[in-house]
Amino acid sequence: MKILKFAAITASIVSAAQAAPTSFSNNLIGFTGTSQSNYPAQPFTLIGSGLNASFVWDGGDGAYEKIAFTPSGTVFGSFNAGDSGRNFLRTNAVNHATVPFTAYVTVNRTTQESIFFGLGTGARGAFGQPDVDTGNASAYLELQGGFPNGSRRVVGGIPGAATNNEVGYTAMDTLTGPMRLRMDYDPTAQTVVYSIDYSPSGAFVADQTFDSVDVSSITSEWTGGDASSIFFGGEDGMTFTDFSVVVTTAGTLYQQWAGSSAFDVDTNGDGVTNGLAWILGATDPNENVTERLPKPGTEAGFLTLSFQRIPDTGTADLWVEFSNDLGISDPWAAVNVLDGPLGTVVVTDTPGSPRN
Repeated sequence: MKILKFAAITASIVSAAQAAPTSFSNNLIGFTGTSQSNYPAQPFTLIGSGLNASFVWDGGDGAYEKIAFTPSGTVFGSFNAGDSGRNFLRTNAVNHATVPFTAYVTVNRTTQESIFFGLGTGARGAFGQPDVDTGNASAYLELQGGFPNGSRRVVGGIPGAATNNEVGYTAMDTLTGPMRLRMDYDPTAQTVVYSIDYSPSGAFVADQTFDSVDVSSITSEWTGGDASSIFFGGEDGMTFTDFSVVVTTAGTLYQQWAGSSAFDVDTNGDGVTNGLAWILGATDPNENVTERLPKPGTEAGFLTLSFQRIPDTGTADLWVEFSNDLGISDPWAAVNVLDGPLGTVVVTDTPGSPRN
């Protein structure tokens, strides 16, 4: 009798950091504590949700740059006033400049203090502004506290270069209160367009749209190595409640299912990697799929493995490996389940809906 083991192997699927960015949404009231008091557990929780904290950690719970997670939302700058309290959250995916996307973030701007929403590394720079004087290419919208009637759009690049410039100020229709910000990026036209919904409820309604920002002078920096994450943040108690990204380019079948969760990672800790969970028909990377694993049995004296799988696995392959003695004297031999039998191993694939 053959002894078998089960595996999913990727062909042409790369890590989440290199793969095409995908759509996802994030409720920002679902975290607890602060970015540092729960370190490192809190950053790991963030990473699993598609986000990463960008803060300067001085060590200990007293570091002023920390981000607070409350039932009301994710709060920036409440531990230290002004520029020193500025901080950012950014997407794990660092290559959003390669795809067309629309990103949204909802914030309660209780005062006329600064909030930021942009595309770049999202690192703290001069005066706590994202990427300024760091050498990182960045384009962002700042609702500026020092200029209460202004909305500043900045393109940042190499310090001192022509690409490190301020685009301009535009009067805002509303200065404070709940508002939903939108960022549209077009990699073909190399433009970023920002708009604001001043009464955020239901579908986004652009009450104000700012002039298009030409980012052609810095797109080569993004594609040349600088991160192009989507980031947001602020100062002095600015509270964000949700964040979402809609990518027009669909990506691979696995990426459409998994978002930013990597193929060979076990997101929910159930002992099954995301790629195998996807092939077995899991709803998303958080579903426990242990009950979906192959069920052993016998048929006419042979060992059988029975399971369901999704019909279309794209470029991913599914393998069963067999051995007479757990590979002690004979090597494990691999059978591609999607291709059919090998030697004495017979594969029977029965079409079904929604899974074979």
